Amino acid sequence: MKTIFLLGIFIASNSIASTGCYLYEVKGVARIKGSDLELVVNEKSMSEMRFGMKIADTAKFGSYLDTTTKGEYVFKGKPVSKSVILEIKNLERSTPDPLNHQNHSYIKELKAVECPK
Repeated sequence: MKTIFLLGIFIASNSIASTGCYLYEVKGVARIKGSDLELVVNEKSMSEMRFGMKIADTAKFGSYLDTTTKGEYVFKGKPVSKSVILEIKNLERSTPDPLNHQNHSYIKELKAVECPK
C-alpha cells in the first residue's frame, strides 16, 4: 500500500513539473513530411524524435531544409516525440565535426522560460 502511494506521488509530481515551457538547444534536421514541417533528432535510429512546427515557421527553415541545423526552441512541457515547437529563438547551420561523428544530433535542456502567447 505504501509503495502504491509513493508511486502515485511520483507520477503526480512529474506531471505537475512538466506543465511549464522550457528552452532547449536542439541539433537536428528539418524535413518536410507531407504538408508538415518536422525537426528530426537522431534520425534513423532507435531513439529518433520528431517535433512538429507551425506552418508559419516554414519561412525560417527555407534555406535550412534537409541540412543539419542547431537552434534554441521553446517547448510546452518536456519534449517527447511528436511534441510541437512553440517558438524558435536562434537558428543556424551546423557544420559536422570530423573528429566526433557521434555528436551529429542531440537535445539539451537550457532553462525554464515563459510560455509564448
